[in-house]
Amino acid sequence: MVFTRRELKLPMIDKKRIMVWGYLKANNCKGFNLILLHNSQSIYGDWLLLFNRHRVIAVQRDNRPEPFPFEMNEIEKEINYLNAMHIYVTDRITLDYDKIKEFLIEYF
Repeated sequence: MVFTRRELKLPMIDKKRIMVWGYLKANNCKGFNLILLHNSQSIYGDWLLLFNRHRVIAVQRDNRPEPFPFEMNEIEKEINYLNAMHIYVTDRITLDYDKIKEFLIEYF
């Protein structure tokens, strides 16, 4: 018998391990990602909001309205390009309930 094993490697942002990720997306496909980072000083961790948009000089391979969330099947790859020159630009902000509330009021 042949067994294969895939090692789980949790991605990192700013040298902090990502514990959970997800997104909030409206019917018009606008949205953002939520990221929970490990913080040894807090049982609650550090929450980030990621607002993604297309880089102006990059050839767009999709026509998603901005800001858009990375989908679950692409975020694991895209998270590695947050600090790099890439086809997407991502604005990172710490958890801001007012931003979430503004989004919900505007799109829901």
